[in-house]
Amino acid sequence: MPISRKRALTIAGTVSFFGLLLTSCTAETGAVGEPADGGVTVVATTTQMGSLATEITDCAGGATQVLMSPSDDPHQFEASSAQMVDMIEADLVVANGLGLESAMQRSIDNAVADGAEVVELAPELDPLPISADEQHEHG
Repeated sequence: MPISRKRALTIAGTVSFFGLLLTSCTAETGAVGEPADGGVTVVATTTQMGSLATEITDCAGGATQVLMSPSDDPHQFEASSAQMVDMIEADLVVANGLGLESAMQRSIDNAVADGAEVVELAPELDPLPISADEQHEHG
């Protein structure tokens, strides 16, 4: 099934957003996991979001922290108190959205209430609707 023009433009726009957010590959990085002075810090909820964000922050002299490990279930993962602080103090929090981090939603909402800047990527990608016969409960 070919990608529609609107969907392709939405994907390109989202990628461009991150490119503009962290614009250059010339900044020097600090120690591993630490941004250089003035570097951007990003907290990503899942390993997939972390992989995307790391490509950008590494290039721009920043750092990305991923909350979930590859073995964590995003439907059941809950952020620790220390991870909540990390989200609030980060320049940006990147999440899937669409309820994919359902157990973390309260933590994400609390971080936003405390001043965190959160970007949910999935709603920006024009997701395909789920028909009634495809819906199911996650145990």
